[in-house]
Amino acid sequence: MSYSTLDKVLERARQLVTPSILEEKKVARVANFLLTQVREVTDKSGLDLDLVIGGSYAKGTWLPGEADLDLFLKFPLDTSKVDLERQGIAIAEKALHSHPRGLRYSEHPYLEAWVKDIRVNVVPCYDAKKGQWKSAADRSPYHTTVIKEAFDQSLCLETRILKRFLKKSGLYGAEIKVQGFSGYVCEVIMLAYKTFEATLREASDWEDHQVILTDPLKNGLSANFMSSLIIPDPVDARRNLGSAISARNVAAFTLIASDFLKRPRFSNFSFTNARKAWSSSQSSPILERLVMVTFRHHKVPVDILWGQLRRTLRGLVRQLESHDFKVMRANVASDDQTKSAFLFLIESTTLSKFRRRIGPHAHRGADARVFLKKNAGKLLISWISDDGRIIGLTDRQFITAESVLREAMSGSIALSVAGNLKRELKQNFEIQIGRPILSPQYSKPWLLEAIGNIVFTERLLSDQRR
Repeated sequence: MSYSTLDKVLERARQLVTPSILEEKKVARVANFLLTQVREVTDKSGLDLDLVIGGSYAKGTWLPGEADLDLFLKFPLDTSKVDLERQGIAIAEKALHSHPRGLRYSEHPYLEAWVKDIRVNVVPCYDAKKGQWKSAADRSPYHTTVIKEAFDQSLCLETRILKRFLKKSGLYGAEIKVQGFSGYVCEVIMLAYKTFEATLREASDWEDHQVILTDPLKNGLSANFMSSLIIPDPVDARRNLGSAISARNVAAFTLIASDFLKRPRFSNFSFTNARKAWSSSQSSPILERLVMVTFRHHKVPVDILWGQLRRTLRGLVRQLESHDFKVMRANVASDDQTKSAFLFLIESTTLSKFRRRIGPHAHRGADARVFLKKNAGKLLISWISDDGRIIGLTDRQFITAESVLREAMSGSIALSVAGNLKRELKQNFEIQIGRPILSPQYSKPWLLEAIGNIVFTERLLSDQRR
């Protein structure tokens, strides 16, 4: 395979990430519409609120087809949290009543809507002075100001390239589903490193607990952070933007950055069809060791759903391993609506009927007696091994991974799951093992991607072997 030079690849990437003039005008019209609609509602309500447009649109760092508009409603500091939420959502609902919309949740609820296929968020916050925050959203208008004041068109373009690179790598997004690099983190990194190329060169040499300081913070940290990547917020040095990024994703970015600099290629920015990528890979013997649990559930906010799913996954892994099933990889999948799945790559989905229990050395009299008494009636046979240990043989409670999962999902085995999710798991789960997982009924892009992440080598590792 031949690879383009870095300059040629980045030139193509710049064209890819630059919105057209028509799209810029469309997004600007939606921004003006949003401001006008919300201002009309606040005026009629007799509320004198400062309205601030934020998000990637305001900062000039949005990607084509992915503009997001955040409108912050800045309430007086003496507004109660209850009134902030109630009035803020009521204003947003009235302003956008004719558009598809729904509540989303961060520290407090906000309204997400779609206007002419563009996502807009109306977010209530406090009109707080810098450093005197009453809610997490209070910082966001300051984020917009910091980036707008520091960025020129060149920095905006370099940030767009970084965002696209991270998106293709599956590392973009701070939500719990991804645990990656948020748009604001990309902007702050660019504040520190100035260009996409410099960012990759720095990232290639990142160490654990790497600190990234921007100009306002060059004098050092004001807090002791312990995450894999430490990025103090330029508007609040006590807040670590890197805490939301998983150690896995920091390591992945370090590796893929180094690989791209050695062998730059446009494929790091272009997306491929998930179904097409599967077409030549369905003969993998690894598939025989794959176990999938699918189920339906009520729609809940995405961050809440993924928190529940990840906690449940950890519980299911613990149950499998406590019954001697070695889980080599595990993953969660969801369409973020009403369907989700747990995936497990297991060394062996079936075990022997018998389980060997290793006890203490026979010469440790007290410990030996405790072991024999504790296992009285459970040991089918017992003996002293050549090295002097007491060994016993017992019946296994479960000899298939499916039986462990079925008992856990049905509630027969204690599992740490949120109440509503536990009920829905118990009522409608299905378990599939091996190649039936690839049947047409499961061939959904969201599920294929998650299965691929389990049974195939990660692309960035595969690239290293070429």
